[in-house]
Amino acid sequence: MWRWIRAIFSGEGRDAAASERLWAVRARCVANPRLVLVHVVEVYQEARDGSKATVIHDDTGRAQDTWFEGMRPVLGSSYLVQRCDEWGEHNRNPHVLYVHRVYAWLPPGTWQAAYRHDQRAQKSAPAA
Repeated sequence: MWRWIRAIFSGEGRDAAASERLWAVRARCVANPRLVLVHVVEVYQEARDGSKATVIHDDTGRAQDTWFEGMRPVLGSSYLVQRCDEWGEHNRNPHVLYVHRVYAWLPPGTWQAAYRHDQRAQKSAPAA
């Protein structure tokens, strides 16, 4: 019993919960191909009507300039958003991801915690 309690309140327990949350959001992407999960790696400009950021796509690892309309994205957070590439006036980039609505939000550190958990689970899995 103490092992179970320790696992819940330890870093391992938090990492496992983060992994469950991340995989649940990833499942929503699979169910709806118009949605994409992105991780904010840089917020480089904030304005009254939104923020410019660089995100990494969870499914491809591709970096992309992003405009969060009317929002202030949190560095290190993950957002489930609708795919919507538009022309970027500020950098003349035809492939800026415009975020008009967030469908899910994962706090900073969730992706990293889930990665740690998944790595531990792979190491402890029996060899096939």
